[in-house]
Amino acid sequence: MAADGILPDIKTFSILLKMMPHDEDQEQCLIRTMDALDVAPDVGFFNQLMKKRASSRRNAAAKSAFRELEARALQPDVASFGCLAMTVRNGRDLASFWETLRAADVRPNVEMLTTLLNSAVRAADPQRALAVMEAFIEHQVAPERRVLLQLEELRLNLRQMTVAAERGRPPPRAAQQPSFADSVRKFLLRYPRWLAEVHVERERHPFRQYAVRPLAETVAAAGLSGAEEAPPQRRPSLPADG
Repeated sequence: MAADGILPDIKTFSILLKMMPHDEDQEQCLIRTMDALDVAPDVGFFNQLMKKRASSRRNAAAKSAFRELEARALQPDVASFGCLAMTVRNGRDLASFWETLRAADVRPNVEMLTTLLNSAVRAADPQRALAVMEAFIEHQVAPERRVLLQLEELRLNLRQMTVAAERGRPPPRAAQQPSFADSVRKFLLRYPRWLAEVHVERERHPFRQYAVRPLAETVAAAGLSGAEEAPPQRRPSLPADG
């Protein structure tokens, strides 16, 4: 590129980041190269880096990228916090995430909370799931249908783990915590009441946009009123027979 007089820009480095292997040293080398060429990484670049690292379970490295974003005096956007939510793997991570949101005066949205809940469900962590469920209520965020499916999956999983423990089977890692049984009890008690309290966001079918709307709905959407409608046409009178 240099031989042709073409200088790389932020898009060039974003493509390179996407193509390179999951290696923190190479990623940091790429950032140093950008600095040397006076190409400033923007928020979108760091979001891409955080998502790349979090997707490969390099959570500490993803958090480090978030800190570097802030150290460069860049303002994290909603997507930045969404990527940071991907790094939450335990209760301590969740408490730190809440604190980060409060410090930035950012309200969690449905994508962040869904990501957090998905992590809790996969870990069979009822205590963390309860904390995220309460966040839906506190911040008045309507969960999507997939959230209900995740919670139902967790409920069934916890039931099976409880039955297995009663039959003397070795408990899984998640059930080895001293407070696990109490957390399961609290989740199973809270879950039906939470369903009654929360407003579920109905997913819009992709073909809905092609549906034919009733005439009255179409008129209302166009902002027309009865006063604006054209008056009915009078039927012309016929000449009298002479």
